[in-house]
Amino acid sequence: GGDGASALAPPQQPAAPDQRQRTKSGTEAVSAAMGLALVTLIAQVESTGRTRVLVLNDCPAGLDGFYAPSRNRIGLCRNNHNSDAALNSTLLHEAVHRLQHCRQPALADQLDAANSIQALEEEARELQRWGEQSPKTAADWLRRQLKEQCADQPREPGKASLVDLPRIKVSGRPPLTLKTQEA
Repeated sequence: GGDGASALAPPQQPAAPDQRQRTKSGTEAVSAAMGLALVTLIAQVESTGRTRVLVLNDCPAGLDGFYAPSRNRIGLCRNNHNSDAALNSTLLHEAVHRLQHCRQPALADQLDAANSIQALEEEARELQRWGEQSPKTAADWLRRQLKEQCADQPREPGKASLVDLPRIKVSGRPPLTLKTQEA
């Protein structure tokens, strides 16, 4: 439950060098420790998804990432990943939840929670598996979908909410075909 606010709180320890940090001028900087592909995907998700992506180093064990719709934030738990590829996979997963929120801002209020969660998670896992096989193609598809579906969404938090879903690790499942919505 909740909107992940505790995970969004400033870290109690000094920030790691690979975490986003505010500079004296107020702009954000990401160190070279994060791979270019991951930094690029973060920028694309933020721009096209009209959201913010935070790279955190103080998440609870077992939490890979989250989407907090009430704050319009995606959190990536760097401390619970062992590679940029794993972070990329989690970002693809959590960005699908942002996409779902853009498609239907009041989705959680309209559907039965258990069925809704299962359907939302399955779509996110599909893109995640696709991203593990073809990262660039999956990222390009996500960027196009976010740009189309989130263009009229405010960057600031709104009233609509989806349940906050930690990424669920799934292994041994065959990739599924992603369903795209044609305009």
